[in-house]
Amino acid sequence: SPAIEHCVFTDNHADEGGAIYLDGSSPTIKDCRILNNTANENGGGLYCDGSNPIIWDTVVDGNSAGENGGGMFCDGSSPSDTKNCLFTSNTAGEDGGAVFCDNSSPSFLNCTFSLNEADGLGGALFLGSYCVPIVINSILWGDSPDEIWGHEEKKNSINITYSNVQQDGFGEDDCQPDDHYNISCNPDFAVRGDEEHDGYFLDQDESPSVSTGDTDKNPYGGYSNSTYVTDVVGYLDMTGGDDVDMGFHYKETGVAYIELASFAAYPDVNGIHIFWETATEIDNAGFALFRRAVDSAEYEQISGLIPSKGNLASGDSYYYFDTTAKATSSYLYSLIDVDTSGKWTVHGPVMARRLMVGLPDEGPLEAVQ
Repeated sequence: SPAIEHCVFTDNHADEGGAIYLDGSSPTIKDCRILNNTANENGGGLYCDGSNPIIWDTVVDGNSAGENGGGMFCDGSSPSDTKNCLFTSNTAGEDGGAVFCDNSSPSFLNCTFSLNEADGLGGALFLGSYCVPIVINSILWGDSPDEIWGHEEKKNSINITYSNVQQDGFGEDDCQPDDHYNISCNPDFAVRGDEEHDGYFLDQDESPSVSTGDTDKNPYGGYSNSTYVTDVVGYLDMTGGDDVDMGFHYKETGVAYIELASFAAYPDVNGIHIFWETATEIDNAGFALFRRAVDSAEYEQISGLIPSKGNLASGDSYYYFDTTAKATSSYLYSLIDVDTSGKWTVHGPVMARRLMVGLPDEGPLEAVQ
């Protein structure tokens, strides 16, 4: 069973399996991009016959099949460990815009299906004979002509839980979950980046798919210990809570890893002294500080890029003096680390108020990590 990792398959063409053709093979496909491939017949992206691949952290985008399975075609196959994958903008001339299954039992954990299209049935999933899928923590939204075909015909053998599905029979009124914890309401996707498949982050304030997944089925045992996000700002999933988000999570490849030891703001009559200390820094270009008044919703950047001084073996100490803070206002300060590829992660905030002349100094206010 070969391992296929960190690969891009694009603009390939075949009768079946435009990018990858599997016959009695069970490879591990991890952190790949399968983009804009075509098949005359079945499996625009992947074709699986008697195969049980493991597919993780992979984007299947813009593939097309003349017949079935624009993104993936499964016949007598059970890709039973398909997790954290994005299927978008795939098309099929017949059935299964994203995935076509016949005599197969795939599982999908924390996957997103959107904007896939079939001329026949099953924009996201087409379930043929003896197809028993498991779908958990996933989003199926905006596919055409429907999300799932085969649900009503095989409702006793399909297992969909903790998912957001744009189809009758899932969820209750007013975006309430049904008995299987499924909902059916706009996931409020958010965009970060220029590529089409960068448009499936989740609006952290509005999306009903945030913090409504099954944490027991979290594919990574805790995104907060990893670099997987649905938030355009870069906060890791499960930060500050125990609930996992539904759908595909973006893996922040190359993102800086910062172990922040402390972050504090210390006021005096001349301004606000801001201190932070790191224990470890990996791929960190530097830091920037942002500030907002507590009665304002808008942050402003108050520093340029403050170059990194730490490394893998040891961190370092940093200091910034904000002399523009008004004595009549309280401020929230957020610290952003910027990685070597330009992505960022937010820390804090901490709060401080510049002292007026004649008042005693106050001690530092520690950030809640």
